[in-house]
Amino acid sequence: MRAAEYVFAFVRLARAKKVFGNPGTTELPLLRRIPGDIQYVLSLHDGLAVGMAEGAFLISGRPQFVSLHGAIGLSNAIGYIRSALMDRAPLLVLVGQQHSEFLSDEPLIWGDILKIARPVVKDAFEVRTPIDVPKLLTRALKVAVAPPWGPAVVSLPFDIVDEDVKESPAIPTFSFSILCEDSSVQEVASWLTGGSKVAIVAGYEVDVYMAHEELRTLAERISATVFAEPNAHRSPFYSSHPLFEGDLPWEADEMLKKLSVYDRILIVGGTLNFLTPPTEKDFKLNIFQVTSDPEEAEKRKWNTICCNVKEFLTKLNSALPRSSISLKIETERPKPVGTTIINFLEELASNSQDREKFAEASSLMGEIRRTMGYFPSRFFGLKSGLLGWSLTAAVGAALEGARPLVLIGDGGFHYSCQSLWTASNYGATELRAVVFNNRGYEILRRHFRDEPWLSPLTSPYKVAEAYGVEAKKVGLKEASKEISWLVRGKGPKLLQVDFA
Repeated sequence: MRAAEYVFAFVRLARAKKVFGNPGTTELPLLRRIPGDIQYVLSLHDGLAVGMAEGAFLISGRPQFVSLHGAIGLSNAIGYIRSALMDRAPLLVLVGQQHSEFLSDEPLIWGDILKIARPVVKDAFEVRTPIDVPKLLTRALKVAVAPPWGPAVVSLPFDIVDEDVKESPAIPTFSFSILCEDSSVQEVASWLTGGSKVAIVAGYEVDVYMAHEELRTLAERISATVFAEPNAHRSPFYSSHPLFEGDLPWEADEMLKKLSVYDRILIVGGTLNFLTPPTEKDFKLNIFQVTSDPEEAEKRKWNTICCNVKEFLTKLNSALPRSSISLKIETERPKPVGTTIINFLEELASNSQDREKFAEASSLMGEIRRTMGYFPSRFFGLKSGLLGWSLTAAVGAALEGARPLVLIGDGGFHYSCQSLWTASNYGATELRAVVFNNRGYEILRRHFRDEPWLSPLTSPYKVAEAYGVEAKKVGLKEASKEISWLVRGKGPKLLQVDFA
């Protein structure tokens, strides 16, 4: 079996059905041997291939594979790989490399792939001989799926993929479990019962482990207020639950103001992070954190337990006295004060409840979170700050059978608009996108004087049409009239909503 054939047999054994990529000369020897049951998904930019792979993971729950063109393609994709690392997405990134016998000559397209990759991945490896292929693919996959999940890179010299590999394709059993000690659970139970006013800060791991019901039971049992962690990028709780008080602000002083009234703060599967730093550097909060992420567990000075959050919540609920309180999750959320944009978002939410939301419109994120709401595995946001992520991730999600609705600003749209070509040509018929066209960088204009370079005028709907996507342009006041067109029928479709 040739090394290239082994690679694709490995992809198949990992239960992946696609390889996302943008090819070059160093990848062609590998791609010549791609089998018919594995689909190569072409992206028009290397970074967008990584974003699509992450979107496919978010829907399938399985590690995804990416093929990048040498050091050039890897460099192009660094932002998206870093986002995958922050989002805890297990990706195996295969990077084509120059001929293995001439690497010391530093030929054209060559680059030190390990040095480029390692700051933004869990680890990186380079194949030097055919015997390395099985060993390093297995090692990279284990690295990617060991907590905390994240991307791993394998550099593949193009001459080696045509060499013979003696081993039969195999992926060994690999199980990683962080058990919750009973003594730690009892410590938190005693700590909670000693408090008079308790807050729970719920993070993304609740959605990863589908622990929403366990968290709901805990909140009701101890009558705790529940907040979403700042800049939540996945659904941490039920937004329509009576105990849910919304998202913590990412301005540190505002966050501390909200939390300072509680004498016990339990962080479950997330953290407290901020964009603007606190005025008071040495703030004091009584915090216990539970996370399955060993890297996160090491970072904070407060009390921390590292174990599976779903198991922890289950054990904690058993250790606490039962409560007679049982609160109903409302099927409809209280509507925010009606403005034109709120009215549009509310109507859009009511017509897209069965769709996964991929949200990134920076200047409207507060309104989007409040109107769209949090539902298990239905909200995906931007953790890293990389503009354009939501559109390309939604394309990958759609190719895995999801029905994504993208909510993005015109600024972010132009970072990843090429992904619409992939959506159009690979049958992402359920993809829907709303581009809020405020004619520039509104989030920056709020903090700076109005300058021409903060207000580039563009036409996203024309770009979408050029990539083969059905698109319309409408003013904000008339936008609600186009919701029916947007959500019904076959797509992909894009609606540009112009602000006055």
